[in-house]
Amino acid sequence: MKTVGRRADAQTRRELSPVYVELHCHSGFSLLDGASNPEALIARAAALGMKAIALTDHDDLGGAVRWAEAGREHGVAALIGLEATVGASHLTLLAMNEEGYRNLSQLVTAARSGERGAPTVSWDRIERHAAGLFCLTC
Repeated sequence: MKTVGRRADAQTRRELSPVYVELHCHSGFSLLDGASNPEALIARAAALGMKAIALTDHDDLGGAVRWAEAGREHGVAALIGLEATVGASHLTLLAMNEEGYRNLSQLVTAARSGERGAPTVSWDRIERHAAGLFCLTC
């Protein structure tokens, strides 16, 4: 009987405990910053019981499709974002919807239209493409 009670207590603790969602994760598409492929990151998140996780590679959406497919496969909400280089700083942006994803894509294109190997986007451009995006700051 005690074991049943302990299981019930553990179940209640899991249900009532805060949910952790990593909102700033880099894959191997963030050169010199991330190493794992998108599928491995999603698989690990699923193994840890995470309900969602966000991919925010540096100035790149190259892993987004693989990320989304792996999320569907593992039952993890695979949020798509970007760590945009704005001047000498970084700004983490998450797509809230399809419009946000389109705007992330436009920001990546704009960032890479300048000097090769040094993507950057202006604050003005971020403002013009802010619809559907959620900005993380510290």
